[in-house]
Amino acid sequence: MCIRDRYMGMASGDSSFKSFCYWFTTLLAWGSIAFIGIAHGVPLDKNAKTISVVALSICLLIYYITQFCSSSCSYLCNRSESANIYNYMERIFYTPMYKRMHIQCYHYEMRTSTYRDSNGNTQIRTEQVRVNTYSNYEHYYYLSWRDISGKFDLDLSGGMEQQERAFVKLHLKLFMRLAEDGTATDFEYQKASFIARNHRDLYYDFSETLVLDGHKEHILVKVTDYDPPCFSSFWFILFTLLTFAEFYKLHMDKYTIVQNFDIVKIVSSRFDLNAPQYIQEYITLTPCIVY
Repeated sequence: MCIRDRYMGMASGDSSFKSFCYWFTTLLAWGSIAFIGIAHGVPLDKNAKTISVVALSICLLIYYITQFCSSSCSYLCNRSESANIYNYMERIFYTPMYKRMHIQCYHYEMRTSTYRDSNGNTQIRTEQVRVNTYSNYEHYYYLSWRDISGKFDLDLSGGMEQQERAFVKLHLKLFMRLAEDGTATDFEYQKASFIARNHRDLYYDFSETLVLDGHKEHILVKVTDYDPPCFSSFWFILFTLLTFAEFYKLHMDKYTIVQNFDIVKIVSSRFDLNAPQYIQEYITLTPCIVY
């Protein structure tokens, strides 16, 4: 029985692109604030002032959403001591992973509304809107599973010998492998059956997600007794509200190193992967924790 390549995974996107987006929204927020400050010293009509305030509000909203959804915020919200992370990883290793299918059915409708323009005249607006009508989800069925994540130990080699490096940013990504071609065929059949049973409108969106109970993608692990200054979610929120979140992230980077680890489960819909004849095949990939 041959092991197929990784079938599906949850991983973060290009970090350089994300960094560009963070700085872009930051500059957008700064520019909007500067524009409002300049606008106060320039005579503008009521509509222009209203537009400038609305634009500032939108820019700040985009900035705050982007920052509070960032991995840095997630790390600070999921802090752990080094002793606790080993217990957490052991639970994750012995928890099954599921692949969930989701379908959203919808159609488009033309809707008409009236509004008044800047001159007080009544205008008619016609627009096309999406109408969601039905959704459902279901897990793929499989007979057996094994964790083949391999050895886990906190990587302290990236400069942790320096006292100021007090935390490890542990990035846990999920992957599922299929044990044989038969399982891939069964999964495709389940997918086609699920769509056929739930396609109840003109259009539909279909998506797949890996689900592992208790999984946290970003965990900040404290590995030394050193407590860096201003290192908590409170300070991140404060700097974010002041639109200086990117500078606080530089502060975080000074006291952390990054470690990536893949949580990999192999599944089969036709064989018992925990039967004696398969133990030797996966023994080198059996998860173990190095304390």
